[in-house]
Amino acid sequence: MNIIGTFLLFVLQIVNLALMIRVFLSWITLPPNRFTYYLNQVTDPIVNFSRKYFPLRVGILDLSILVPFFIIWLLNRLVSDIFLFNKLTRPVFWLIDFVIFIISGALNVVFSVVFILLLIYLVMTLLARASYSPLFYSIRSVMSSVLVRMEKLFKMPDTTRSEVICIIVIIICAVIVSGLLNFGLAMLSSFLNDVMKI
Repeated sequence: MNIIGTFLLFVLQIVNLALMIRVFLSWITLPPNRFTYYLNQVTDPIVNFSRKYFPLRVGILDLSILVPFFIIWLLNRLVSDIFLFNKLTRPVFWLIDFVIFIISGALNVVFSVVFILLLIYLVMTLLARASYSPLFYSIRSVMSSVLVRMEKLFKMPDTTRSEVICIIVIIICAVIVSGLLNFGLAMLSSFLNDVMKI
C-alpha cells in the first residue's frame, strides 16, 4: 500500500510541477521550442478541461488554472490518508475532516486571490493610475460597485484618497475574516483528529 501511495504522490507532484512550469512560461515570451511544445501537449488536456468546465475569470485574468492545482492538492491529501496514514478506520470522522479540509482549502484560494488582486489594485491606484493597464481596469470593474457602496456608507468624497482607504479596509477585513475562519476550521479538524486517535 505504501508503494502505491508513494507512486501516486510522485505522479501528482510531476503533474503539479508541469502545470507550474506552464503557468510560469505563459508569463514570458519564448521562441517556439520542443520543451514548451511537449509541455503544452501534456498539460493541454488538463488546462482545457478546467477552462471548459470551471471558467473562472476576473476581467482579462483567466483563473481557471487554479482548479487543477486545487484538485491535485485534494488528491494528495486523499492518497496520503488512504495509502500512507490509513485514516479510514473511522470513515465518518475522516469524511467530516476531509470536507473541512476542502472548505478550508477553497476559502484559502478565494481569500488569496482576492488579497493579491486587491494588493495589485492598491499599488496601481497609488503608483500608476494615469497609465493604461488592462489588469487595473479589469480589477476596477469588479471592485467599483463595492468601493462606491463603501464611500456612500462612510460618507467619503469620491477621490483617490478615499478609494485607497476603502481598499485598505477591505484588505484588512479579508485578512481578519480569513484568519478567523481558518482558526475555527483548524480547531474543528484538530478535535476530529483527536477523536480518530481514540
